[in-house]
Amino acid sequence: MKATQTPEEIRESFINTRKHNYIQYALYEGIVTHPQIHFLKELYDRINHPNKEVVFEALLHMQASLDIHDEVDLSFEESLTNERLKVNQLKVLVGDYHSSMFYRLLARSNELSVMYHLIDSIKSVNQSKMSILHSSLSDEDAIDALENIHIGLFNSLAEFFQIDSYKSKIKPQMVVQLTYERPRNFWIELLKEQNSVQFQERLNQRKALWQNN
Repeated sequence: MKATQTPEEIRESFINTRKHNYIQYALYEGIVTHPQIHFLKELYDRINHPNKEVVFEALLHMQASLDIHDEVDLSFEESLTNERLKVNQLKVLVGDYHSSMFYRLLARSNELSVMYHLIDSIKSVNQSKMSILHSSLSDEDAIDALENIHIGLFNSLAEFFQIDSYKSKIKPQMVVQLTYERPRNFWIELLKEQNSVQFQERLNQRKALWQNN
């Protein structure tokens, strides 16, 4: 797997070579999407760093972990079948595996500064998820949390490597595609359920702001 490949080739290679033999390919449906890889490549091309291939792969693992954990049912109710419970447990384990690979790759390559910087953004992403799940947020705070869930990792990478064109050229497109145009967006659907009809209008307004940026 090389970052110079197309997003489609990278995703195929990543899943085929990094997933466990006993894990079905179907579990990765919607995980580490082509748009996510596209924007990660955009940042990769602007980074001047000797181990950027390692950083690239480590971020694929962490994105996979974050995405897979989002697929786990939020409540383990009695109504869940044994089969569904097993699938949930499997997803947790697979997500944890990819998370461990993120740390292993960066630590083994002595990329500790990168790792510790990205850890802060991972914590922030997970805090945003908890805020949406368990806190009463204003519409603006909820949308901020929503966007952070989807691009927090990318923000952190761009900040660490001081990518000048990120905020003006890359980030606006990234927010729209990774947050508002992502198929099967669990977090948007959850927020719509939690909030009033006006919340959808707020979402549309925020999306339009990024599109016109």
